Amino acid sequence: MIAEREMSLAEVSRALPGRPHVGTVLRWIRRGVTAGGRKVRLRARKAGWQWYVRPSDLDAFRDATSQAKATRPPTPDKRKPARQGNFDRAMAALAAEGLMGERP
Repeated sequence: MIAEREMSLAEVSRALPGRPHVGTVLRWIRRGVTAGGRKVRLRARKAGWQWYVRPSDLDAFRDATSQAKATRPPTPDKRKPARQGNFDRAMAALAAEGLMGERP
């Protein structure tokens, strides 16, 4: 069996799109992320002060988190109705003061 070359957290960061901060990668190792209703952690081993991740473990983590995103229904934006209501109230107040015409 051929051993995989392990990657440092900096190498993991450079290998991912968007180059997440090394602290983010460490958080994925320690706390994990919630994906598909379950906690998923990035498997790694610690040697001294350094963390190492196998490429196969990084691929498994990426697959687990991307599958959860693909199967999750889109989250509705709960802020939009509140913002629209605030906008409508502000426009009504300006119209009452004669500073603004009717809203188109």
